[in-house]
Amino acid sequence: MQELTLFHRCASELLQCLGFNSPAISIEEEIISLLIEQRFHLHLGYLDCESWFMLVDLGKSNHSDNVSLLEYALSQNQLNSKQWQPHIALNEAGHLTCWLKLYYRETNFSLLTESVETLINHAESLLNFPIHSNPL
Repeated sequence: MQELTLFHRCASELLQCLGFNSPAISIEEEIISLLIEQRFHLHLGYLDCESWFMLVDLGKSNHSDNVSLLEYALSQNQLNSKQWQPHIALNEAGHLTCWLKLYYRETNFSLLTESVETLINHAESLLNFPIHSNPL
């Protein structure tokens, strides 16, 4: 339970830094979920005693069969020198997701706030992707 306590503290402090009211968290809760602007879900979740994750679930896209969108999403997974690079993937339900793996030892809330902004910016770029576009 010590690991979950650390996760709960990090998640609560991050949410407060972002201006959210800290949700009531049960002692065994491993995932905290928020609906952002009625557009997508942000999940903060426990992985293990050293790490946790942030994941944006974009849901089933109206144009999920759009090859250009999927090519664009995959092109965003390239290695780069940025501090935070979200990974983009399809989950088992076919939802487009963006996620970051985080480490408790790197709990600098100004950097974590930046990581959330990066994650949400990636999500927004996918949600706003034109249906008939090929950026590649």
